[in-house]
Amino acid sequence: MGHETETHKDGSGPRQGTDASLHTWATRIEAMITSRQIMLIDRVQVLASTASTQDAARQYASGATHLGPGVCVLAGVQTAGRGRLGRTWSDEQGLGLAMTLAIDPAWLAGSAVETLPIAIGLAACRACEMLIGRKHILGLRWPNDVVERGRAANGGGGRKVAGVLIERESRPDCGEVLLIGIGINVAQTRADFPLALRDHAASLRMLTPDGAEPVSRLDAACALLREVERSLLLSTADLRHAWTKRDVLLGTRRTFIHNGKPVTGMVEGIDPMSRILVRTNLGNIVSLPVLTTSMVHE
Repeated sequence: MGHETETHKDGSGPRQGTDASLHTWATRIEAMITSRQIMLIDRVQVLASTASTQDAARQYASGATHLGPGVCVLAGVQTAGRGRLGRTWSDEQGLGLAMTLAIDPAWLAGSAVETLPIAIGLAACRACEMLIGRKHILGLRWPNDVVERGRAANGGGGRKVAGVLIERESRPDCGEVLLIGIGINVAQTRADFPLALRDHAASLRMLTPDGAEPVSRLDAACALLREVERSLLLSTADLRHAWTKRDVLLGTRRTFIHNGKPVTGMVEGIDPMSRILVRTNLGNIVSLPVLTTSMVHE
C-alpha cells in the first residue's frame, strides 16, 4: 500500500478544499489503514467510472478467496447506481461520493450484523454533520436516509443528503459477503440535480455555511470511514440513543407498508431495531416490525 508524506494526527490528511485528484484517494485511505484508524477494510479500489460501486464490489468479492477484513470501492463517476427499494442513485457528473464496503460478516463483533443498517445510517449522518460543521441541521429518516431537518411541509425531514443500501449475499465456497453502499451528495448545486429532484435533494456544498472551506469527496470518504468504525463499536443501547436523537419522523403523519397493506397515521415512536408505533385515524396504536415494514415516500 502507498503512504502519505503528510497526515494530520487524526489520519485524515490535509483537507483538500476543492476535489482531490482520484489518484490520491487510495494513498490517503491506505494511510488510515496503516495507522489502524480503520480496521474494517485492508484494501482500497478507486475506479474512474463504474455503473455501480455495489456491483463492482460484488464482483471483487466474488473473486476473492479470502475477503477478510474487506475492501473499499470508490468511483469518480457512477452511471447506474441504485438505492433502496429499486431507486436510482447515480452521479454522472462526478460531484458526489459513491462508496461500497465489501466485508466478511465474521469480522463484525456481537450484534453488529443485526444493527448494521442503523449503525451505517448514523455514521453517514455524523460524517455529514462534521463535514458541514453544523449541528441539528441534519437528521435520520428511518431507516437510514440522511435528510435536512424540518423542511418538508408535513415534517419528517426535507431534502435528502445521503443514503444507504446494504445487501448480504452468499459466495460459492467462500462464505457470505456484506455489501455496504453509501452515497453522499457532496459538491452539487441545486442546478446540478435533475429537475424532478431539486426540491428533494441537497448536498454538503449547499448546506455548508457561506465562507467555509468547501468539502471534497475525499474528505467525505475519510470522514465516513472513521464514523463507520466508530458507530460499529457502539453498544446497542448507545446506538439506539444516538439514532433516536436524530429521528425526524416522530410526530409526523406517514404511511407504511406491512404484509402488503398500508398503515397510515401519526408516528408515535420508533425503536430502530424493533418496532414502529403508528396511531391510526381510529385512534388505535399499531406496532409494525421494522424488519418487514417499508415506508411510502411522499
